[in-house]
Amino acid sequence: VAGYFDETLGSHEDWDLWIRISLKFDFRHIAKITCEFRWRVDGTSMTSSKELDFIKTQEQIYAKYQNVVSQLPEVQQVQKKSLLFRKKAAESMIDVSCTIIIPTHNQVHHLMKCLDAIYSVTAMHNNFEVIVIDNASTDETPAYLQTSATYYHNLKIVKNVSLMSIAESYNKGIDISRGEFIVFLDNSTVAEPQWLDWLLIHLKSESEIGIVGAKLLSTERTVLQGGIYFMQQSNTIIPTLRLRGAAENDPRINQLEEVHAVTETCLATTKKLLLQLGGVVSNHHGDNIGINLCVNALKAGKKTFYEPRSVLTLRD
Repeated sequence: VAGYFDETLGSHEDWDLWIRISLKFDFRHIAKITCEFRWRVDGTSMTSSKELDFIKTQEQIYAKYQNVVSQLPEVQQVQKKSLLFRKKAAESMIDVSCTIIIPTHNQVHHLMKCLDAIYSVTAMHNNFEVIVIDNASTDETPAYLQTSATYYHNLKIVKNVSLMSIAESYNKGIDISRGEFIVFLDNSTVAEPQWLDWLLIHLKSESEIGIVGAKLLSTERTVLQGGIYFMQQSNTIIPTLRLRGAAENDPRINQLEEVHAVTETCLATTKKLLLQLGGVVSNHHGDNIGINLCVNALKAGKKTFYEPRSVLTLRD
């Protein structure tokens, strides 16, 4: 009735089976000691070396039965805390392959939502670290980040004692990054499931692609950014956001597409390309970081693509 063990799971097969059985039959608690569990004094066990696999399958099972707990916020909170605890404890075992760099300045309310989303929906198999560049914040940002570092795994905090440009902040993050892949992220974004998987898949498999941007939605779920095309007006080239204001399910905005540029609001690339291009540069106004990067990447023979399956919302 409930089915056999799921052989696709590397661990936690028993969890999965018991959950399926519980959906078919009532469970009763027997208030007696029926077995004994022993733990080594150093906290290890015979399966300690499989901790990263345990975390991966725990994420898979939570996602698989999300509909079962959708109306149970207290259970969802316990699941979230359990994963955060395990990931933090296992951070030294993670071979970092992707670095997410987030500059911030006096926007703690946005930053809290940004980090919460990243650590809630980004799967462990992405082997990521997060570097937050605190650009001389004077609000509650420093205190929040200090606390966050105690429970978010691989969270690095860089404190600028004086205000620096966004380009300088990104370059500072690149200098200390451990990942082969680099993601620039605005602190006002809120990531949705599989956002990072879809950004990185093209960089990992297609050598001609150097930069990938995501679909950015408003809180009303309309398109804010879906790549940039350069339009010529008289003798001037104008960067134009594609289909701004379109519905999120508009088929015109939901195709993988080569574009002229994407913005640094959410931009994925490789550390190798960034070093080849001499890091991040901006114009004299300090903006157009993403556009400049895409133009320079094209000169180096690398294309920019827009990936609509990577979705984030952008808060005002």
